[in-house]
Parts: sequence; structure tokens; C-alpha cells
Amino acid sequence: MPPEDVQDICASVGWSRREPVLITKALGNSLAVISAWDDQLIVGFARATGDKVFNATIWDVVVRPSYQRRGIGLLVMHELLKDLDEFQIP
Repeated sequence: MPPEDVQDICASVGWSRREPVLITKALGNSLAVISAWDDQLIVGFARATGDKVFNATIWDVVVRPSYQRRGIGLLVMHELLKDLDEFQIP
């Protein structure tokens, strides 16, 4: 996923901008990354990090404001938790 897309959706909710190279590194170090798109526009995003054994932490859950209240956040979280289930983290 292009870091500029992550930067764009995070900026849409007022989060501070991060360097694209650091976004790329963060995505690469994540256990799971989920995004939702409307054609070429990212409208939902979440990621999780963890030790792949006991713990996972969910980070950066965001839905573009003009797409909120449509179930996108629920969908993103559902898919993220499904991905984390593959690690069998309790």
C-alpha cells in the first residue's frame, strides 16, 4: 500500500503527518494491515503489531470522515481480527 494513501486518510481525520519512509517501515513491521477502498480512494484503514504468540495491539484505526457511519470501521476491524486469528493469539 502506498504510504501516501495512509498519510492521506490519517490527515483526513486531523492526525499529524508522518514521513512516507517511516509509514512504509511501520506497515512492514505490522502483523496485519487492512484497508477499505472506494475505487482509488482509501476510505478505511487499521493495522496491528504484536509478538505472534501472546499479544497483539491494534493501531491507527481510521475511517475517512465522509465515509463514517456506513459500517466501514466495523468491516475493517472484523477483517483485522480475522487476520490476527491466524496467529492464534488469545
